[in-house]
Amino acid sequence: ISQELKNRSAGDVPFFSVVGSQLSDSKVGATEKNIQAVFEFCKQFEHCVLFIDEFDTLAPDRKQASGDPTANSRVTVLLQMMDGFASAKGTLVIAATNCPYNLDGAILSRANTRIEVGAVRPFSDFKYTCGMIEKALEKVVPTTKQSDIDRIARFKALGE
Repeated sequence: ISQELKNRSAGDVPFFSVVGSQLSDSKVGATEKNIQAVFEFCKQFEHCVLFIDEFDTLAPDRKQASGDPTANSRVTVLLQMMDGFASAKGTLVIAATNCPYNLDGAILSRANTRIEVGAVRPFSDFKYTCGMIEKALEKVVPTTKQSDIDRIARFKALGE
């Protein structure tokens, strides 16, 4: 995706990857400050990709997170940052989670595109995996090369 944006913008497109659990902190307010810092850093660039893994640790469903007193403030800050970030032209936020049904509804309502990748199939089902990945990527990057799809499918089929 970063390479495709680079091709379209005729310039480098930085790719930043963070893990939700790395932004989490036990001190009250520290996680919120970490979320803000990441988004503010990315705003320095005209074009960039921000990938957030383990997104559910930052955006849990507030209705189900009654045992987590900071969940509400984390989600609120994340929503504020994402709303302000949407106006940043050429910036793409991608989030990944193994628990999509545990995400807050307000976060889900702001997602432009959702791609659900099903359970890993055996490597013998390589063509199916390629087709599934190609179809999902068409929504985001319509001109993905077949070699990239094959590489992703091999990576996924091997369970890595």
